[in-house]
Amino acid sequence: MRIDSDAHQGDCVEDLFMAALEGDVLKAAIQQISKAFPGLVILLVCQDSVHQANNFLIHAGGPRNLQNAFRSEVHRREAWPARLWELELGEIYSDADLFGARNGDAQDVLGPVARALARESPPLDCIIGAIVSRAASRQIAIELRYPKFREAALRPVLRDAFPRLVRQLGVALRIAAAGQHATETNMLVDSLLDLISLPVVLFDANLRVRRVNARARAVISAGTLIAVAPDHTLHLLDPENDLAFSAEVSKLQGNLRQRAAVMLASGADSRPNGILSIARIHDGLATSKNPALVSPDEGTLFALVIEDLRRPVELESETLWRIFKLSPKEAELAMSLLAGESIGALAQRRCISKETLRNQLAVVMRKTSTSRQQELVGLLTRLAFVNTSL
Repeated sequence: MRIDSDAHQGDCVEDLFMAALEGDVLKAAIQQISKAFPGLVILLVCQDSVHQANNFLIHAGGPRNLQNAFRSEVHRREAWPARLWELELGEIYSDADLFGARNGDAQDVLGPVARALARESPPLDCIIGAIVSRAASRQIAIELRYPKFREAALRPVLRDAFPRLVRQLGVALRIAAAGQHATETNMLVDSLLDLISLPVVLFDANLRVRRVNARARAVISAGTLIAVAPDHTLHLLDPENDLAFSAEVSKLQGNLRQRAAVMLASGADSRPNGILSIARIHDGLATSKNPALVSPDEGTLFALVIEDLRRPVELESETLWRIFKLSPKEAELAMSLLAGESIGALAQRRCISKETLRNQLAVVMRKTSTSRQQELVGLLTRLAFVNTSL
């Protein structure tokens, strides 16, 4: 079968890079290499010197039991997989490099994979391969296996096309690794943001929203304080607040000495309903290793943290029982004090004497290791703040 590698080279490269961005790059590599080199057996050898479960073989063509043969060979010290670790990254190798000079009777130097391929008709005893990726304890090699009688015809084609394929596959694997790292980083950032008990919005210098946590999404959905336009631009619902907010962001961007600002946001009744903390968290142009690659509108990132003044500070009686062993009546007293209710008002509502409540308060302070009512309320407030993130 004639190999016309140039006819498939462009499609192969495009599909490889698309798979690196969107799908399974190893599976795509096997498919595209099979198109570029029809009739040859393709081996993609994935090795890990530390975690043995990460050793596997993907192949197109050849005997069905090739993966079993690889599993029985991968742990042998002098076997073909072990010799791949001795090669340089990107180095093109042949069967002579792996097995040395041998004749047809010297099968004892071959491992299970080579013997399985040699039993094919015709025998697949010629190799061209390369290490395309190596990082820490892991490496990936690509090999083409073919019969001896085709070597003369294939040599000029493989000499030109295979090194290009190795470089392209190496780039695709790096793209896939970078994409996976970016995905994992994004998931980590999202998880960390969701741990914060207040609404948080990350945005750039043009007020374009980059990321929000779950509490910020709830605030946006409520439509009471902030909104995100269809072009992902962040706005405060009150026009005066919105202008003041934009001015604070501009001030922070232009003043490297000041990294944070705080402002009040008012509702329709002109009463403060939120405290907005704005912090410059990343100076892209100042910290990038290559400032020319950072566009001006993406260089600086900000965080908006929202404290909704209308949200009541709450605790559950079960939480107070788990932490302080407060009884239901003692927990009710503690939560009433947290809500700002006085001993007198609570005594009137519950139809009991102030003296009874003061006795309960003394027990609550003993259990919480506080000595004053103000200290108790401060402790409960901090606990309520932490509890909202659970």
